[in-house]
Amino acid sequence: MNNPKLYAGMLSGAVMFLVGCDTPGTSKNTPPRVFVDSTALSLNALETTNTAIITADADGDAVTLSLTSAPSWLVLEGGNSLRASPVNGNVGEHAITLTASDGIDSIDLELTLSVAANNPLPALTDYRTRALTDEVFYFVMTDRFSDGDSTNNEGDLGDPLTSGGYDKTDAGFYHGGDLQGLTDKISYIEDLGATAIWLTPILKNKAVQGDSAGYHGYWTLDFTNIDSHLGGNIGLAEFIEAAHARNIKVFFDIVVNHSADVIKFEQCHNSDGSLLAGVSSCTYKSLAEVDAGEGYTPFIPSGEENAKTPAWLNDVQFYNNQGESTFAGENSVYGDFSGLDDIDTTDVTVADNFIDVFKDLIRDFRPDGFRVDTVKHVNTEFWQRFSPPILAYAQAPDTDGLGTNGAGITNFTLFGEVYSADPTLLSYYTTEAKLPSVLDFAFQSFVTSAIQNQGDAESIAQLNEMFSKDDLYADADSDASTLINFVGNHDMGRFANFLGDFLAFDSRAVQMTDLAHALMYFARGIPTIYYGDEQGFIGSGGDKAARQDMMPSQVGYYNATNMLGTERTSADDNFTADHPLYLKWREYARLLRENPTLRHGIQIARTSSASNSFAFSRLDRDSREEYLVVANFNKDRPKTTTVAAAVDTYLAVYGSSTDIVASDGLITVTVPALSLVIFKADGAVPDSVSPSLASVTGPQADSLVAGNVEYTVTLTGASDLAVPTYQVELQVSEDAGGNWATVASDPTFPYQLYLQTTDIADQTALSTRVRATNTAGDEDVSTALAFTVDKRAPVVTLDYEGAASGKRLAVVSASGQTQTFAADTPVTFQWTDFEDRLLVYFTQGVGSLAVDQPIWLTRAATMDLAADNPGTNQLEANLFVNVGGAVAVSDNDLGTGVVNIDQGGAATLGALNIRGSLNDWGVTAMTYQNGYYYGSQTLAIGDIEYKFADANWTSVIIGGPIGELGMTRSANPGNLNQLVEVAGTYDFYLIIADLDDDGNADDYLHLMTLQP
Repeated sequence: MNNPKLYAGMLSGAVMFLVGCDTPGTSKNTPPRVFVDSTALSLNALETTNTAIITADADGDAVTLSLTSAPSWLVLEGGNSLRASPVNGNVGEHAITLTASDGIDSIDLELTLSVAANNPLPALTDYRTRALTDEVFYFVMTDRFSDGDSTNNEGDLGDPLTSGGYDKTDAGFYHGGDLQGLTDKISYIEDLGATAIWLTPILKNKAVQGDSAGYHGYWTLDFTNIDSHLGGNIGLAEFIEAAHARNIKVFFDIVVNHSADVIKFEQCHNSDGSLLAGVSSCTYKSLAEVDAGEGYTPFIPSGEENAKTPAWLNDVQFYNNQGESTFAGENSVYGDFSGLDDIDTTDVTVADNFIDVFKDLIRDFRPDGFRVDTVKHVNTEFWQRFSPPILAYAQAPDTDGLGTNGAGITNFTLFGEVYSADPTLLSYYTTEAKLPSVLDFAFQSFVTSAIQNQGDAESIAQLNEMFSKDDLYADADSDASTLINFVGNHDMGRFANFLGDFLAFDSRAVQMTDLAHALMYFARGIPTIYYGDEQGFIGSGGDKAARQDMMPSQVGYYNATNMLGTERTSADDNFTADHPLYLKWREYARLLRENPTLRHGIQIARTSSASNSFAFSRLDRDSREEYLVVANFNKDRPKTTTVAAAVDTYLAVYGSSTDIVASDGLITVTVPALSLVIFKADGAVPDSVSPSLASVTGPQADSLVAGNVEYTVTLTGASDLAVPTYQVELQVSEDAGGNWATVASDPTFPYQLYLQTTDIADQTALSTRVRATNTAGDEDVSTALAFTVDKRAPVVTLDYEGAASGKRLAVVSASGQTQTFAADTPVTFQWTDFEDRLLVYFTQGVGSLAVDQPIWLTRAATMDLAADNPGTNQLEANLFVNVGGAVAVSDNDLGTGVVNIDQGGAATLGALNIRGSLNDWGVTAMTYQNGYYYGSQTLAIGDIEYKFADANWTSVIIGGPIGELGMTRSANPGNLNQLVEVAGTYDFYLIIADLDDDGNADDYLHLMTLQP
């Protein structure tokens, strides 16, 4: 084929008419002609330009165009248009080659594209010294991003277990994205303002299992090497080098809960690994069944005996081998996830081996941290053994350049995936389980709920309550400032998909999506963009339905789904640098870089007078610099609200161009619909006066404590201040006050502190005190309080004033676990965990249900009232409970009669269902009558998890945690947990009431009773 070359420079305002010439000795074919408008080839960063390429052929031959040499931000679309979307990292001149061919002759057209800078972001500080609170994460599924090397799309064909699985038309198979593609597109991520890239797992996977492939990375075979589909070890090393050269950090997912599916069981598999006839899965065998000799007999099919690396992973003794998990109770820790081999992380040999595995990965590739998968499905003791040495090795100086004793990654960290919206559970893993941070599923849940409900009173109250629990995360080495904020992901789905009917109004849906992300950027914690959200990806659900391609997709249902803010679909190349969300979010990144207090400042709750609004401040305690953030969740109208002023003037920073002057100690702020505004105090806020401790509420002197012990601190005058600058600290002494150590601190009003007793030995005598300071160093210290850590499980007896024939008691834990007793006489049970309890006395009749006002009983209060019984050698709490809910150790009857819950305003919530592991997360319909829903389900012995929800998981979702006012209703409440000890048919009740006497029946209780 003849291939002459033509050269074009930048001829402003001209049109080039390019004609190929016959080459002597060739056929009489006339080469094609090409027309290019050169003015479109002078480009600005952050602007998308489409340049039409016109071709002609005198012989009437079909002409095809191709880019044979071009930067990754230049694509040929529709066969005849050059689409350029450069970013500031692409500034400069770029040579490209465009080839036109008629099948016989071709022309190479060489052009020079010039890209000019456009509003570049401020420079980043050195990634090696940058704190976690300075980061903006970009979370990307590598296989779905960009195919930079098509030669690796099938993986290493020399290894049948880890190769294959490439099919761009199927959402469940590899699509070709790789580390080279990420390297090619790193300027796109950089100019979005992301400072850290978090990758889904990249270790070598079993390529195909069943009817899907390991494109996502969660089916590890080899824990020591990188998946060849993604570019292998060299690809990762080159990508990390390229990222670090741009001052961008790299994190990637690790999985220790399970490996790929290799191990089979004789009781339900044939010798080749296929299921026995008539068997659909290997039902979970409980620990009790295993102890009784009724467990499975594991084996490895022929040919896969040495499939895993390191070699110890091929030994079945290092696995639990108990069958399929239903993600409830004990099987959540010991069961197989969809057949994946569940590793026995209770074995210290496994823990120590994994420590070595991941130290080696850190040494070889020098990532900046790991995101840890499926944390709550691994026993706590594993994390306590694993995390400290991993962090210590990674952060220790690399004294020999070989990583022998340390990797020298000063700010290396771990953050875990704990799929729960309960801050109590999330914080458990950052305190007792020793992980530095977790993904903030609570933030995701309550921000989503606030936007879905336009910031109604309930959703704003829930949002404030969620942030008020930030103190739970505070211990000696971490706090809520390093939680990883997000609003959607690869499992639950993209945020936009949660908007339901609002998606019909594209501009409003764009605003709602933007507001969710704005809160994610400016609230405490580290913002995380899920790849593609900045291009308006919506998705159609969770899992595969939320894993669209950024490169042109061939998946039909992906391409049939609309996108926000654009007419494009996932069938197109979607690295558009001028998408409205891309541009908005890079401006948020700019604000964070230019205003350090928005990154590092403590978050202080502020009261906003208007409905649908939410306000908070970020305060630097050292400089007393304050930023005020006010959001409006109303979808239609601007809101004007008043907020207490800490200084005379607030300067407009974002969302407003007008400074605000205080009047009578208040500022008046107007916020557009579905937006937020940011103002900066003009001058340091006043330091609070010398602190005076008004009260400290915590354990009683000489009492017995265990678990997570709460202290509530009141400082005189703090509640009257717009922005208090106090900090309170909890100090502990184990030598009767000789030496004190600070174990928790809280710089935000209202003040709460928590003593974690996990690492304190049982029967240790402790003293605690609270120290309060202002920024000037003035202090007040409380009187020392002495008590004993006692981790025994108390035996509790409840003598209820309202006891009567037919009366029953549901003792409900914070996680939803319910014990039900006949309560016509005193009830006795053992309190084996550290969760508080809601006591629900009720009478169940045929077609009727009467419920007494519930009683909140904390474990701490119970321990205060407990005493040793020398005769039984037990800790016992013999309690009297009156109809007013008061608890005492002597008869305290009021004689005023039982108080029933107020259901006067109760109304139907629409069609609701029981949904959970008890019905494979399907629907068991419930019936509404007289202020409650009821339904029934037949259950086997074992653990279940469930919620109450509508059929689409959209309008109503009610679950845990359980608190003093019952259940939690939000966009993603926690599951209710239950151990079913007796098989049978159970009645489930969801009760609607006004428990807090606010005039609204918007509180919820649940009951679960075995039918006779």
